[in-house]
Amino acid sequence: MVAGVVAVAAAVALAITGPGSMALAAPMPDAVASAKHPHPNPVKPHIMYTKTKHQSKPSGPAFDSTTDMTYHGGSVMRSVTNYAIFWNPATQPAGYPAGGMFDANFRATVDNYFHDVGGTPYYDILTQYGDNTGQPVPNEAFFGGDWVDTTTFPHAGTNADPLTDGDIRDSIDRAIAANPTWQAPSNSTMYFVYTGKNVIECSDSTDCFAANDYLGNSGSNGKYCAYHWNNGNKIYAYIPYASTGSCYGDDTLWPNSPAANFTVAGVDVALDVTSHEQFEANTDPFGDGWYDDVDGHAGENGDKCNFNYGPYEPDGTNVVLHGHAYQLQLEWSNSAPHGCVKRYGARPATSITGDLSFGTVARGGSATHEIAVQNTGSGVLDILGAYLSSTSNAAFSVTPKAPFHSSLNPGDVDLFDVTVAPSGSTTTSGPITGTFVVDTNDTVPNLTGQPTTAQLTATNSVAATATVGLPVASVSGSLDFGVACPGAFSDRQITVTNTGLAPLTISSVTIGAGSSPGLSVLNVPTLPTTLAIGAQIAFTVRYAPPGPLGGPVTGTVRIVTDDPANPLISVPITGSVGQSVLNVSTTALDFGGVATDDRTSPSSVTTQLTVTNSGTCALSVSALTIGGVDGADFTIVGGPALPVNIGTGASMNLAVRFDPSAAGGRSGTLTIASNDPAHASVVVSLTGAGLIPGILASPAAVTFGPTVIQSQAPGYPGATSPVVITDNGQSELIVDAADAAPTPPFSAPGATNPLSRFARGTHFSEPVTFAPMAVGKFTGALTIDDNDPEGGAHASVPLCGEGVLRGIRVLVVNQAGVPYPSVAKLKLQSHGTSTNVNTNVGPLSLRTAPNACTPTQMQFEAQGLPTAGTPNQRGSYYTLTASVGGKSTTTTFTLGASEFKVMTITVK
Repeated sequence: MVAGVVAVAAAVALAITGPGSMALAAPMPDAVASAKHPHPNPVKPHIMYTKTKHQSKPSGPAFDSTTDMTYHGGSVMRSVTNYAIFWNPATQPAGYPAGGMFDANFRATVDNYFHDVGGTPYYDILTQYGDNTGQPVPNEAFFGGDWVDTTTFPHAGTNADPLTDGDIRDSIDRAIAANPTWQAPSNSTMYFVYTGKNVIECSDSTDCFAANDYLGNSGSNGKYCAYHWNNGNKIYAYIPYASTGSCYGDDTLWPNSPAANFTVAGVDVALDVTSHEQFEANTDPFGDGWYDDVDGHAGENGDKCNFNYGPYEPDGTNVVLHGHAYQLQLEWSNSAPHGCVKRYGARPATSITGDLSFGTVARGGSATHEIAVQNTGSGVLDILGAYLSSTSNAAFSVTPKAPFHSSLNPGDVDLFDVTVAPSGSTTTSGPITGTFVVDTNDTVPNLTGQPTTAQLTATNSVAATATVGLPVASVSGSLDFGVACPGAFSDRQITVTNTGLAPLTISSVTIGAGSSPGLSVLNVPTLPTTLAIGAQIAFTVRYAPPGPLGGPVTGTVRIVTDDPANPLISVPITGSVGQSVLNVSTTALDFGGVATDDRTSPSSVTTQLTVTNSGTCALSVSALTIGGVDGADFTIVGGPALPVNIGTGASMNLAVRFDPSAAGGRSGTLTIASNDPAHASVVVSLTGAGLIPGILASPAAVTFGPTVIQSQAPGYPGATSPVVITDNGQSELIVDAADAAPTPPFSAPGATNPLSRFARGTHFSEPVTFAPMAVGKFTGALTIDDNDPEGGAHASVPLCGEGVLRGIRVLVVNQAGVPYPSVAKLKLQSHGTSTNVNTNVGPLSLRTAPNACTPTQMQFEAQGLPTAGTPNQRGSYYTLTASVGGKSTTTTFTLGASEFKVMTITVK
């Protein structure tokens, strides 16, 4: 054993392979190509530049990420056994912070990585890069073991006094010496040397680890994050790491973080560059293997994808190796999938079965559904993450808990239990939703260019839904006590039922404040009490009136539960203390208009008044009294014998009749006396109107013109003029009398038998005849009477008539119709009459006819003339000539036996 070196038993090399891991060597390029493009730095370590340096083209080595790598004729590594050397001096350098150089999980996690990496879709990327031996590069790698080098640093390990590449090689030599069972150095052996946080090493005078040292000092030559190289036949990599710096990727979470919330970087930073150097050394161990030839830089497969991780899982994971989570950079693939990828080889297939539709789940309860994820493909299926999305309701959970990672061989299945457990204090039914997410490496390979996010990580989602079952308090039963009599009590029952979908807790049942005295809840069980779904409990409420007074019973029973929609249920209490209450259907009976004439139908109107006992005790009516100004017009028809009792809720009908004794408005009162304590008497007003007929005569006066007297024309009946009589009153007109007087000369038909009746607004015609027996002016009247003693009707139409002998009356007018004040000459001559008439008169002055009923002007009148033109005197006639101012007009006419002509002659 070398002094200062602690030997650790070497682990047995374990080969980890997977299905489809064998691959033929890629076609070899022409050897001339290697000669044209030798490795740019064949005699110094191949360093992994920092993120800043990597992206600094053209001033720095910004490696190409589009051009495929080419083969340059040298060696590649196969079936490599890897050894991890942790240089952790027993005596720490002066000033090194307390807490040690490595996190507690650092060594174990590095060891796990080397156990895991071989035989994975990730490591399978290397199988496409063969050499000129024609031998396949298998998808296998082994972990030979680890060793802790406790040798004191030969240098301080600071930017002022860094370790050197020679120091790293010496540590490897010490490890080999301390572990004689380790595999001998060869193209199938690789050593990885790890130093603690912020320990600085320079591979040469210009290239140093890019970080502040553990004393907090910066350096001027910081360029790399790690490197790989060889010491003859010893192929190795140096893996430093720092707390912060430009060797970190862009994520802020790390799956192997020493912090529970994944926020503290540690071993993941070292493993990221470990995979970088491992993949580069495996494909280009001596600087003459696989790299591109862009801009004079040897772009090895790690360089081409440096700091390219693709999508991360919620815990920072982007690669899963044999079921363990890592955050590793992507690696270059010349074939499909092409570009910076994390899997190669046979493709897996993801099949997810199960349903997360939970239906209704009671609050405070839970339900679990199983989801099965199966690999139905031919390659290894890596489950990068299985978790509930960030938008999922907190009631959902998944077992195994996230973060979850797994690697499934073809046909293998992972089972997940998704549980929904709504909080017992939830107040809403939802629905609540979530999403169970399964991210895998089951992606469609891209043939060219770089893969998309979807071609790096396949996301599968299963929607989860549930409705929260809540308790619902339903109350049935009535607390209407109806009528409660003093000295007794009444009980009512209400039932509380849990009609919801979760247990219901009843915390209190009480009589509400302000409720009527005398109310109580009987035999209340111990509260709180909980009702199962569908269960119920009954409560008895009692009312005992505290006194004799009537009135309403009001209040509430307050039921307090944990029903979120209705935590306080107030059940109304109703009822009353019994008493009699008199109600009438109306306090004002209006009978409208009724005819006063008892011969008219209707001559009275009977209206019903309903007296109701709306109380809860018998009502005794002791008196029914009609009074008022016109009380005699109102009567109760068939009234009951008094006193009369009306039961609770019962009614009594009273028939009240109105028979008016006079026209116009009539009023009275009906007073009802009872034992209603609040209304000992109720007064009902009685109103109506007495209606009588009216008589309207048209015309209002009748005037007869000159009428020949009876002796001039025997058999002549005289002149007749109709008078239209209309009932313009409010009730039926009964014509008791219709007379024209004096008689003679006036006459009318008179009243009929039976008497004529005319409805309001109708009319009849009464003919009036004027038959004079002598010459002269006669006046009289037509009278119409309805003789109802309680208010009939009467009308008188004035009559006037002029009795004359057969003759003419002449008025001479000018062309304008204006009477001449004087007519110079007027000649009347008969022709063929029984008696000859030949009259010449003049001058004639304008004067008024002496017996006319209305003032009538004339210049000439002749009575007692013989007839002319009658059937007995055919051909006979008269001529009449009027002369005025030297002008004259002649007219001819005939004259009947009963005719008196009023003539107007125009002289132009």
